[in-house]
Formats: sequence, C-alpha cells, structure tokens
Amino acid sequence: MEGWKLGLVFGIIGILIGIFSLFHYLRKGVLIVPEGEIWILERFGKFSRSLKPGLHWRWPGVERVVGRYPIGQIQIKFYWKGWTEDGVGVEGEGVLFLKITNPFKLHYKLGGVEGVTEILEGVLGDEVGKMELDKLIGGEKRLGKEIVGRLKTIFLQWGITPLSFTLQWRLMEK
Repeated sequence: MEGWKLGLVFGIIGILIGIFSLFHYLRKGVLIVPEGEIWILERFGKFSRSLKPGLHWRWPGVERVVGRYPIGQIQIKFYWKGWTEDGVGVEGEGVLFLKITNPFKLHYKLGGVEGVTEILEGVLGDEVGKMELDKLIGGEKRLGKEIVGRLKTIFLQWGITPLSFTLQWRLMEK
C-alpha cells in the first residue's frame, strides 16, 4: 500500500476514534432527573448544586451525583427490638412516613435515609422503655403520635417532616 493511502486510512481511523470519544463524553454529561426526584451533585467532592426534574448537564469526571431523593412522601420500613419498663422483651416492625423538604441537609448533615432509621430506632426504644407492657398493648396509636411529635422537633433541623408512624409488635421468644 502506498504511503499516502496508509496515512489516509490511519487518519480516518483517528477521526472516527475521536468522534466516538467525544460522543461518549457528551453522553456521560447529560443527566435526566426523573419527575418526583431531586439529585445532589458534587464537584471535586464539594456540594455543587441540586438538580430538579428535567434535563441537565454535568462535567464528566469533575462532577458526580451523590444522592437521589424523592420529592413527595416516602416510607421507611424497619425492624426493632426493645424492652418495656417492666422488663418484657418486645420486637416488631414499623413504618415511618415522611416528606423530605431539604435534600441538602438530609444528605450532608444526617447522612441520608440511613441516619433517619438510626434516630427513629433510638426514639422508639426510648418511648417503649418508658412504658409498661399493659400500656403498650392497645396503645400503638398514642405511641405513634408521641414518636411523630418527638421526631418533628428532631428532624426540623435536617429538612425532614415526619407525617405518620405505624407499629406492629410482638413479645420476644425466650
């Protein structure tokens, strides 16, 4: 093959590789945030901005998505074990319904939804530990209201609004 033909072939291959690389880079930079979510974006490890639903651009390799949070009501299911005031072991499952009002505070100050679960388990253990078994039986609604009241004061600083709490419990097996 003549020299100029070989150069032309390598030139075309180089241009195709360049076009493919540019297309790949541009494709990585386009973000589509779904309806009902807010995404947290960091640039070089520091908060850059919150992305609302729609089409957005980010610089690949420079910015990254670190959190995806729903805008509306969400539910957190969890399992817990605890002791009543009179020393009876109880265990159960609970569901907390909440609304995220400030995803920035939730992500950076509380560490995401996992932090909510830890605080909820602590508050629940504290409330159940103050009650005797007789008051716990049939008192799930009152307990749920007390827990939501306490969580409202706690979560106010973290951009979360607790809406309701339901609880199903049973005695621990010996």
